[in-house]
Amino acid sequence: MGAPQPAVRRRGDGGTPVFAGPAPGRDPARSGASRLGGRRPLLSRPAGRRSGRTGDFRGDPGDAPGGRPVRILFSVQGRYGERVAENVRKNGPGDWESSVLRLPARLPMVIDDPEEFLPSPIPPADLLVSLHETPGAAELIPDIARGCGAKAVLAAVDDRTALPAGLENQIRRRLSAMGVAHAFPRPLCGFDGGPDSRLSEFAAHFGRPKFRVEREGDRVASVEVLRDAPCGSAKFVASVLAGVRIGEAPDTGALRHHHHPCLASMEIDPDLQDTILHLSGYIVRAAIRAALKE
Repeated sequence: MGAPQPAVRRRGDGGTPVFAGPAPGRDPARSGASRLGGRRPLLSRPAGRRSGRTGDFRGDPGDAPGGRPVRILFSVQGRYGERVAENVRKNGPGDWESSVLRLPARLPMVIDDPEEFLPSPIPPADLLVSLHETPGAAELIPDIARGCGAKAVLAAVDDRTALPAGLENQIRRRLSAMGVAHAFPRPLCGFDGGPDSRLSEFAAHFGRPKFRVEREGDRVASVEVLRDAPCGSAKFVASVLAGVRIGEAPDTGALRHHHHPCLASMEIDPDLQDTILHLSGYIVRAAIRAALKE
């Protein structure tokens, strides 16, 4: 067998470098993704205490990044995560540095050896944003955080089948033992910041939507997005509200938000006794009502 080949490097969308895992020279026994029929993870790289609402865990505030760009690593499995990462990359602060770790679409429920499914090295990051679509990917959160050196984790709870409550609790305990601050907003567009500077920095730009509404008589004249949802739905809602009657704006916004389309699950959440998609609609409605009162 010939010597292992170097990692493949190609250009992604918009000139973004995309790094694939080792070429076929790698020992196939280590290629868990290929055994499962998934592709190898790819890396795309563009040039404590808790609070009751989000379950945040406070890390060491002395570790906060000071004076340098925030480095964010998005772990994704499919279009759901790709869309969030793309929106943040395009519309976030220009000095943010982001990378995308693409995990196989299919992963086992229990992962004995995380190294089978993770590249080495993992790009360094201050904040890990986990956009998992299966429990297997969620289970890798602490391992990815350790590998990238993240001091804070933002893990979306947009679908309970991808992150059951019991698994979430296990991941929380592991992150707490590592001293990693964390937040598990349900849904992701309900994120309103955390007790860690990295989480707060992200929430200053993306999370629970905030609007400013200008009126013209009894209708909406224009809507400014002060804080977008991570998936970009707040900007979409703002774009369709001009001309709508003031009294109808909250309900119209909540309805049109689903047309973005919303990425949250339509399955009934046992704790909520409602769907997370409906909860995200309620959040948009409340944000529009709050803006109309100002």
